[in-house]
Amino acid sequence: MAEFYSGPLRVDANEAFQSAEEVLQFLDQVSDLNIEFLEQPMPAHNVEEYKKLKHLSSVPIMADESLQTQEVDDHLEEQFHAINVKLMKTGGYTKAIEQINQAKARGLKVMLGCMVETSLAIHGACAIGENVDWFDLDGFLFFEKEPFGLLKEENGMLKVSSNLRLPGIKDSFEFN
Repeated sequence: MAEFYSGPLRVDANEAFQSAEEVLQFLDQVSDLNIEFLEQPMPAHNVEEYKKLKHLSSVPIMADESLQTQEVDDHLEEQFHAINVKLMKTGGYTKAIEQINQAKARGLKVMLGCMVETSLAIHGACAIGENVDWFDLDGFLFFEKEPFGLLKEENGMLKVSSNLRLPGIKDSFEFN
């Protein structure tokens, strides 16, 4: 595949692997690819496997399903290099901002992500994304008829609709 695309790839395994050994074998098989990070490769309950994997992986390992509403603490830091913060999973802005700040204080990278959400929710997420490392805010693009039309995607950039300008919100955001 590297012959067709040499740019960075972000892999979301969605808990597909059962052990650190399986993940490491996979990473060895794709070592010619420019993988930026591997998101939640094993089930969240595989805590001891994540602790092993973090120190052996050639790419950063990111928590997704392992992070819900809890604090970003020693427990998560021992398992992951990065976290994926989602407003709909954290319960809102305050908790999401807390998680971002906690992760940064621990030296963890942060992705601000989403699930399948409208542009209203994605627009709100953009408001708290100033200190994150990556964005994955494409959930509104899955709707055939997105009801709010607050954002659009143009050439890898999220653009704020011209009929909505809120204080403190940029007019566009780069899709990393």
